[in-house]
Amino acid sequence: MSEEMRRWLESTLEESGNSLDSPDVSPCCCDDIVDQLFEYVDRQLSEVQESRLNAHVSGCPECAERTEAESHVREILRRCCQEQAPSTLRARIVSQIEVYRRTTS
Repeated sequence: MSEEMRRWLESTLEESGNSLDSPDVSPCCCDDIVDQLFEYVDRQLSEVQESRLNAHVSGCPECAERTEAESHVREILRRCCQEQAPSTLRARIVSQIEVYRRTTS
């Protein structure tokens, strides 16, 4: 697990009043990470669920790698989707729709 991911896990657990070694965090397994990976990476889980998964990820290299990979993919997509389409694209699409409508009517 990268140091950055570990710091993120620790701060998230701390916000919910737990730590990576907290006995209050009930255990989960790799299947839980797989089943809830997207929600976990998007931070769409309850504090309790997120704490459980954080505790597991901090001790499981495979799940940490899986989580980091998904986070990396999300970051790449965010960067790639910031570019705007060329202004001529809309005109070309509208033109193609008009051609399609004329030929299918």
